[in-house]
Amino acid sequence: MANKTTLVLDAVRWLLRHRSVSHSIWCTLILLEVVFAAGFLTFKWDRMLLVCYLLFLPVGG
Repeated sequence: MANKTTLVLDAVRWLLRHRSVSHSIWCTLILLEVVFAAGFLTFKWDRMLLVCYLLFLPVGG
């Protein structure tokens, strides 16, 4: 079994080879940040913000 460093390195290499996927992830994360910024202004989207946070928790944490 490969160690964690090798898995991360392989994932980064794959993303570098597939720039359209990397760009899509980047755009999605920017959109998510905009939604979270809007969440500071209104309580209307609290459930959606919680779902978005839980979906991306494994990515950032």
